[in-house]
Amino acid sequence: MNPQRAELILASVKGWVVLASVAVAIYVVAGSWMFGDWWYGFFWGGKRKLRDIRNALGVLLDQRFPLTIGIVAAFFVTVVVCLVLQRWLFWVTDRFGWLILFAAVMAIVAEALVIYNRYKGPYARAMTAMATFIQALDEFQKEEAASTMPKIQPPICFHYLDNDRVEGLYSQIQPGLEEKERTVEGSTSVRAEVKAGLPGTNVDVEAGKARASKSTYARSEFSIDRKCVEVMRHVSETCPANYYSSEVDWYFRRVCQSTLRPAFDRLYKLVSGIPAESANAKGVRQQAEREAGQLQAELKSELESLQGLVFVDGEFDMAIQGESATLIKKFSSHPLRSSFRILLPKNALQAMATTRPLQLRVFGAVRKPLGDDGFVDIAAIAAY
Repeated sequence: MNPQRAELILASVKGWVVLASVAVAIYVVAGSWMFGDWWYGFFWGGKRKLRDIRNALGVLLDQRFPLTIGIVAAFFVTVVVCLVLQRWLFWVTDRFGWLILFAAVMAIVAEALVIYNRYKGPYARAMTAMATFIQALDEFQKEEAASTMPKIQPPICFHYLDNDRVEGLYSQIQPGLEEKERTVEGSTSVRAEVKAGLPGTNVDVEAGKARASKSTYARSEFSIDRKCVEVMRHVSETCPANYYSSEVDWYFRRVCQSTLRPAFDRLYKLVSGIPAESANAKGVRQQAEREAGQLQAELKSELESLQGLVFVDGEFDMAIQGESATLIKKFSSHPLRSSFRILLPKNALQAMATTRPLQLRVFGAVRKPLGDDGFVDIAAIAAY
């Protein structure tokens, strides 16, 4: 190859490399200004996977489409300008190429240091929060349960029982014709045979005695505690959704049961595939806000029409007024303010633990659904 031609090719390659380094530096600096958390992860968050970059490009296409078109247009215009002015540009890159390349690299390094100082704390918190969120979603996906209602497993130490209500409820689930006792009769007999006679003849004499026996088995009467366990088991099996422990638990169970499940699956796949530092993408936030708003409306409607027998589980604050006592469990605070108010006699508190707040599971009947005061009133039947 002609040495002069080889020199021109080398100068051309050098010129394009220098121009590309300038373009990359501009892209990194501008991108760090707009998406600093993602670029922190790129520089300082550990090894990047091709999937992370592909997901980031997907976010640009889905959520920042005008910006994507602008980047493509700017790239096209830059290439055209460089082709038109390549003689002058290549003269600059030939004389100052290494200096320009060094400046572009230092600009990227400086931007990486600025990002480290600005986003180290927020990035660590986002990573922890997202890891916890994805772990919870993974566990939830595996369970596929319609309810997280704990099993009613004896022995149970009851702190309070409303005996009359338990008896009344148990009589409703008790079979109409329940076997109370069973009698088993039997008999045994003893036989004896004597043979005698002359040769060639036999005389048989038999004697027997019969004895009769009778056993009666009566079913033991259930204690009031056992009857309450049977009633609670029946309610938990027939109405598993009537269990309230926390607002988050209710949301998870409702998502699993409702028609929102397909949307939830899409959100799960989206969040699982996006690095934690990109979890604040506009699309994720908007979809999460829509789903949260719909779930909050369903929770409000359910509490405002709540009736029947329910379980309330968690921490309770106690208040005493005269001869009555109330246990209050805060369920949700924003945007829906709701609490469960458990009504029971004052003497029921004598068997309660002295620690505050009280950790209890209450089984009771709804006396008043959610009202303007923010309370759901429940008459306690059992507390344990």
